[in-house]
Amino acid sequence: MKTYFKQLAAYLQAHNEIYDTKVEQVAVLNIFGKKPEEVGSQIILLSSDELIHYTDLFQEDLSSYNELILKS
Repeated sequence: MKTYFKQLAAYLQAHNEIYDTKVEQVAVLNIFGKKPEEVGSQIILLSSDELIHYTDLFQEDLSSYNELILKS
């Protein structure tokens, strides 16, 4: 889920920049099951602190990527 949360933080950062908003809480809806009778769901709310954490992790990944590109 760490990768999904970092991706969500990146989308949120882009959304806030493009639309000049300040979204402070997001949720992930996970739907699972192979057959209709097995379908279930889970909602995960990320707090502001968690969003900051995953945004920081995304920024670290982005910095590492940019360093690799500059070395090429």
